[in-house]
Amino acid sequence: MRSNNIHIETGTATADALLHYLENREYEKIPSSLIIMQNNRYVTYRLKLPFLQGEQILKHHRPGKGYTLLRRISFFLRSWRTNYGERAFRGAIILKNAGVRSITPIACWTVRRGVIRESYFLYQRIAAEMSLHAYFIRTASGSGTDHKRLLQKMAETAVRLHNAHVFHGDLATHNFLVVDTGEAGESAHALALLDTDHVRRVPWIPLRGLGRIFHMHDLRRIGLSDQDRKNFLQCYLQSDDYEACLKVLLFWKWLDGRPFSKAVKRLMHGRTLPK
Repeated sequence: MRSNNIHIETGTATADALLHYLENREYEKIPSSLIIMQNNRYVTYRLKLPFLQGEQILKHHRPGKGYTLLRRISFFLRSWRTNYGERAFRGAIILKNAGVRSITPIACWTVRRGVIRESYFLYQRIAAEMSLHAYFIRTASGSGTDHKRLLQKMAETAVRLHNAHVFHGDLATHNFLVVDTGEAGESAHALALLDTDHVRRVPWIPLRGLGRIFHMHDLRRIGLSDQDRKNFLQCYLQSDDYEACLKVLLFWKWLDGRPFSKAVKRLMHGRTLPK
């Protein structure tokens, strides 16, 4: 087993202590009681490292025991083509530079176990009670002042991203956290964006209309009710053609859930294909 490619965010006050922690592979000794999420792709821990302030989240991307042989081969090929930890690390920095509230990256690194390369991403935990998805479940669609304000804040976040030529890749409500700012009125809640491993910045888009097509693709997974989606798009689009953009968005949404893609995923996970 060999660890390498350690990246520590510039400005980390305790970089030396963190580097010592990583070089001695102390993260290998984390007890399973600190696991907060686990599946066949990654395991997530909630930590409180003594040399860092507050709490941290460590996301370990590795092949699960439930993977089929075909899926393990796929993971092996992807692990050498894509460093998920570093991609999430750099994505968080891109969001920060775009002025979007998100997770604060601390470090990322990789570990090679045999021929498999596993990745780690350590970031500061955001103090939030629930996701925007969970919050919207508690409130009726389109009703309530807070509901409408958060919907507007979600649209404003998307506008800020796309004006900076940044694409998130999965702008779904479950990737937004509702943060209590401690203030009153419209500023009582803020949104923080998660899941940074698909974030990318496109420095130049030739035509505004072409850019809108890409923007609608980035919004294909927002997962809102029909009424909320209408309100969201009206906040997002301002004076643009709502009906035309809605058609493009629905097309991307349909294409994202196309049957062929689902069949391939079932095959890769060893599930029975539909008859």
